[in-house]
Amino acid sequence: MHYTDGTAMKRSERKLPITGLDVIRFFAAFVVMTYHLSFWSWAIRYEATSNSITNGVPAFPSLTWLSWFGSVGVDIFFVLSGFVIVYSAAGRDSRSFARSRVLRLVPGALVSASLSAVTLLTLNTMPAWSVATRYLRSIFFVPYGPWIDGVYWTLGIEIVFYSTIFVLLKSNSVDRVRLVLYPIGIISSAFWLIIWYLGLNAFIDANFNPAVVRTLQLLLVYHGNLFAIGGLLWASLLGQRKRTDLPVIALCVVTAMVHIANDKAWEADVAHSTVAVPILIWAACVVAMILSVRFNDLVSRVIPGRFARNIGIATYPLYLINDLIGAAFLKGAYAVTSHAEVALAFAMLATCAVAYLIAAYAEPPIRTVLATAFDHIWERRLPSQRKDVAVGATK
Repeated sequence: MHYTDGTAMKRSERKLPITGLDVIRFFAAFVVMTYHLSFWSWAIRYEATSNSITNGVPAFPSLTWLSWFGSVGVDIFFVLSGFVIVYSAAGRDSRSFARSRVLRLVPGALVSASLSAVTLLTLNTMPAWSVATRYLRSIFFVPYGPWIDGVYWTLGIEIVFYSTIFVLLKSNSVDRVRLVLYPIGIISSAFWLIIWYLGLNAFIDANFNPAVVRTLQLLLVYHGNLFAIGGLLWASLLGQRKRTDLPVIALCVVTAMVHIANDKAWEADVAHSTVAVPILIWAACVVAMILSVRFNDLVSRVIPGRFARNIGIATYPLYLINDLIGAAFLKGAYAVTSHAEVALAFAMLATCAVAYLIAAYAEPPIRTVLATAFDHIWERRLPSQRKDVAVGATK
């Protein structure tokens, strides 16, 4: 992650790495992987990709206290995305922003989904036609599932937020990003306050069709407060702070905690623990984000830049492959060693290694091809746009 010194960010300025954000991003992906492989893979016997691979073997009841809360990594990701995407938009036009997002999302998803499809076909866990349709849904970022792996559910939500920022850029009003972040955060916060006050969670689970819930997710009703926190932190730390930012951030932080408590309650029951654990981990990561920006020079001296960059680029593919590919590694290692903890350690290390290989070696050539294609398509649009402008000027 990079930033530019000063409040006015221009494309021509040199961007400096914010080392801490890469570390936080990797931590979020790592706790999600821990959750999937050492809790989700055996404790949940429905709608669990990893469980469909391992059939619940091996199980890790002794590690439940370390793993049950790991899905909070997704909530950390959404705050990071709010910060990073608003930052990425600063000083850019709509074309440059769209290009950067395409080149970031597509190569990793294409390679990761392809590996996941091959794994499913090799293990014969579902019919080939189902693998094919899920694969196509994944690489074309279809907002409604099923996908090749359940983890792809977050990508549609991310893309909706990207699109919102793109529209701001297209209308030359990215400096008014608060006009988007405030409503997104407040509406999402109101939703969670109503859910909490009226105790509607069980009602929604029992009466709302999954497509309705998914639509609310895509409208940023569920997670808008998380994106708003990240975006407003950028505005306050690296942009121009306004007095109205703090109360909106505070509202979104409170309702994000309500959201996390609501979302993680059943897992806390299974683990005989408390929702305070994921709330504190999430809050600690938000504080760490702020400190990473404020004390970036100090953090950069403590954590080597190359190390931070390497784990940072590996985060996206790690998130996409940890559930399915990680479960395949776990199943194979356990078949060889018959030792659950050894198999888990191998699966996690192997998954991290594959994620790095994807990011460092598989993604760059795909990104090069995509960049050339994107630039060619965009340049073909320009002559017609210029012609329209010329015709308008002669009227």
